[in-house]
Amino acid sequence: MQYPETCNPPARRLPVLDIMRAWAIFLMLIMHVFPTYARPGYSAYKGYITFFYGIEGMAAPAFMFAMGASVVLSRPRSLAASCSKALSLFLQGYLLNLLKFAPPVLLFHSFPVSLFAAIGRQPGMEGLAGFLLIGDILQFAGIAYLVVQLIRRLGPAYRIVCLLLACTVLVVAPWLYTINGHTYIAALFYGSNPLAFFPVLPWLLFPLLGLALGETIRGGNSGIKRCGVYGLAATAAGLLLICYNPVNQWGLDYYRRGSGGLLLYSGLVLCSMLAWNWLWAYFPLGLRRLIRFCSSRVTLIYGIQWVLIYWATAWVGYQQLSLYGCILALVLVAVLTLSLTWLHTRSLGLLKKRRSPLFFLKS
Repeated sequence: MQYPETCNPPARRLPVLDIMRAWAIFLMLIMHVFPTYARPGYSAYKGYITFFYGIEGMAAPAFMFAMGASVVLSRPRSLAASCSKALSLFLQGYLLNLLKFAPPVLLFHSFPVSLFAAIGRQPGMEGLAGFLLIGDILQFAGIAYLVVQLIRRLGPAYRIVCLLLACTVLVVAPWLYTINGHTYIAALFYGSNPLAFFPVLPWLLFPLLGLALGETIRGGNSGIKRCGVYGLAATAAGLLLICYNPVNQWGLDYYRRGSGGLLLYSGLVLCSMLAWNWLWAYFPLGLRRLIRFCSSRVTLIYGIQWVLIYWATAWVGYQQLSLYGCILALVLVAVLTLSLTWLHTRSLGLLKKRRSPLFFLKS
């Protein structure tokens, strides 16, 4: 698995985007560990803990915003390379489905029956087939990456196109939640099919926003301050819409927010950049290195933590832990995930070194 934004390192690496990705990883761990392991009585704590560290659900919007911005800030890629990267991300999503679902269902027999019911499938092979087809964030990332790369090739007009498309998604997407696609491919793009966790509509809003503001972010402190102002305006507008019509404007669920919820998330992502940009100067060197390490390996970390969480149900069960047990599980999953990521990176480095005919001359 590779870094989802681009194979090439960014031409100018901005700490604020590194922090945003690392922060997203931390929030994802909380949002994945607690619902999986916490007893029903304790699962409510997930909301408070996540809110304390960020805002519930900020992980995926921040991750996707950073992907869109990185397309602008990274070295240009050919169309063939962009298509290859998009396809790689898309297929990695299905590989991850296989790795995280097949062993608990076929080998450990620890997969919860309630999750089969959630997608309308029977336990066993039929249910497994349904889970293998789930469209998660990596499948969406592959589609979104190709879309923003194509828009970036429109020349100076790409920012206007981004804003127009973002406004269209903001308004149109909520109207499509009640319309389920008649085919699997359609379900990946719109509707409320349980097999598609991240439909293109509305999630395309966040990479479009990142692409539109990439040049602004490149301006450094002044550009990030402008993004903060935009964020305050979007947050206020989102809150007003939600207060006016809570049911429709907040949306069906986390994956299908209304226009108010989408504006709120967009605004909070932009405001968070202002905070991270200010805090970066106070971070010690070790923390900065950890942030950069996580930022450049987002997809790998995401995959490893999901596999660990689901495989561990064979030993700790599903929704069986107390609050303190979940906190301990969170720490263990985080440590194991980072350790395995480091070992993977170290192994690749040694392998590349040994491939060199003169590797024995290098210190």
